[in-house]
Amino acid sequence: MTAYVDEWKPHASVRDHNGQPIPLTGEEYLIIAPGQIELRTKGQTTTCSVPEIDRFEITKGVVTLRRKDAASGLLGIGARGTFTFEYKQLANAKLCVAFLDRLFGVDQVEA
Repeated sequence: MTAYVDEWKPHASVRDHNGQPIPLTGEEYLIIAPGQIELRTKGQTTTCSVPEIDRFEITKGVVTLRRKDAASGLLGIGARGTFTFEYKQLANAKLCVAFLDRLFGVDQVEA
């Protein structure tokens, strides 16, 4: 697994074996690219560059990506910039986390 991460080309994105985005569930997906990540969850698609990311963590089976400009909102209303999905939804999870760790650094891993 480490060999795949070490051989990652600086211009290539990480996708599944058919060249498609890494599936999460239904229409949701993840694309890991040098310097950025594209994530579609809960009907929203966002692209974040490394400098825009405040935190990437895995805690109790939940993957959380939080942008620096994220806002909590009141009781979740008006919340923006925080994206979550279940670790078990992530296809080839260990390999994806290795790429994400290389790109962003993983704060906590308790999958």
